[in-house]
Amino acid sequence: MDASEDYRRIRKDRRAPRPSRPETWVAAYISLRQALGFVTAGTEWALGRFLSFMQGRGITFFDEIDRDVASVWLHSGSPQAGTIADRLKVTKGFFRYLVGQGAVKENVWESFCPPKRKQFIPYIFSLAELQAVLGHVRGKIDPKKPGSYRVRGAHHAMLHTLYACGLRSGEICRLKIGDVDFERSIFTVRETKFGKTRLVPFNPRTRELVSKYLDRFRRCDDGMRPEAPLFLNLRRRAFSQMGLYRQCSHVCAAAGVYRRRETRGKIVYGATNIHAFRHTFAIHRLLKWYEEGADVNAKLPLLATYMGHAHYWDTQQYLTILPRFIDIAGKLFAGKFEGPLKDLE
Repeated sequence: MDASEDYRRIRKDRRAPRPSRPETWVAAYISLRQALGFVTAGTEWALGRFLSFMQGRGITFFDEIDRDVASVWLHSGSPQAGTIADRLKVTKGFFRYLVGQGAVKENVWESFCPPKRKQFIPYIFSLAELQAVLGHVRGKIDPKKPGSYRVRGAHHAMLHTLYACGLRSGEICRLKIGDVDFERSIFTVRETKFGKTRLVPFNPRTRELVSKYLDRFRRCDDGMRPEAPLFLNLRRRAFSQMGLYRQCSHVCAAAGVYRRRETRGKIVYGATNIHAFRHTFAIHRLLKWYEEGADVNAKLPLLATYMGHAHYWDTQQYLTILPRFIDIAGKLFAGKFEGPLKDLE
């Protein structure tokens, strides 16, 4: 019986004998999550590790787990706060499912509070720094070196697109020829981080650079098949995320725009890596709205949808990154309320 069949049996026939094997319950829970549209790779991995932990301690079923055992699991291997929080999130959700199914009487994980994560402040490129990085890549495009010529052209178009559209590195590496609609100026970003597909409009400059890349740097015998990768590396394959990550760090260092990831107290400062282009897009877009006098809170859901965030809170975090946002918010508050309050004095 596969996981989906087992899930249907558990859901439809509540009078049927409860499965006794922990693996069966995990498979049923994963099946439920998948049916609801969630990406379950991380959950499967975490619960697999949890099952191994249970077996190592001779625990045969979930109702044998008390708070002490749960604490040992959360802190095994001396993990960082983020790992503890992730373990707690997965097991707490799984045990809520078990309680709902009557497999256990209580959710022992509800008594734990997630540890506080360190504040993360990403690196935000200035416009001058972006111009320096893109200018450095553009200057390395040498027609006399066919291989380098094509790859440098891809790097230039990709870095620009990452900033202009706020894409994730994995999303731009997976783009296909058929995912680009030049008539409507839209990328179709498929099967993203949370298993969703979204449409991402792009500006005329991006359309120009991507079109120029395809015209100048792709061979005529490529065929331009819809399923072919949009950007090709030296081996004429799609770029890997790690390869693009390393190349971006190298380019930033060569352009004189480089910072390592570092921790100061309770704050982690991000590096000038590939993901910084996405963070920079979000921050620059919010600053632009502030300068235009737009209602930023009303615009946030639009930005969240455009960037493919699973939770609105992920987009709100950008408002706390730069001190400049706090200054702008304070001035807007003062302009709106201080004047009327003084009139009442």
